[in-house]
Amino acid sequence: MNDIYLNTIEYRLMEIEQILSLQKEKKSEYQKRMSLILKQVGRKQLQYESLSVSDEEIEAYENFVSNWGNYINQSKKNIVLSNENNNDQAASALIRDLSPVFETSNQTLRELIALNTKNADSWSGFIKGWIKEHEITLIFLSICGMTACLIFIFSCYEESRIYKNLK
Repeated sequence: MNDIYLNTIEYRLMEIEQILSLQKEKKSEYQKRMSLILKQVGRKQLQYESLSVSDEEIEAYENFVSNWGNYINQSKKNIVLSNENNNDQAASALIRDLSPVFETSNQTLRELIALNTKNADSWSGFIKGWIKEHEITLIFLSICGMTACLIFIFSCYEESRIYKNLK
């Protein structure tokens, strides 16, 4: 999720650069970069969707996706204004309309990151507790596994010795 967070901020910076730029070549360059960033965010979202575990995480993620989608839709309209050389109108909309939408999107993303961190810490604690509770069982299973490996090695050695004697 941290990658998505960084990508959203990078997108926002490219959007600001695109709107403030007066050169068509630069505007085009920023838009290409914005498209690449959106693709990266999409790939990261697909990866994350398969990792969501709790209902709370799923709800937080869906809130982020909704808010981010709303922001991107408004951003695209604003980029069109900028490309039509309505830079003052685009800059005004960037501050007046898009800033609160971006902040809402980013806030839901920060909440999701905090939730992921909390859940990761709780799983880590659970696993440590489980290992501590089952320490004797795990030691016993390790000894059994090592014994089975030694028996297998000795039986292979014995078979190879018998095979050599038959030749």
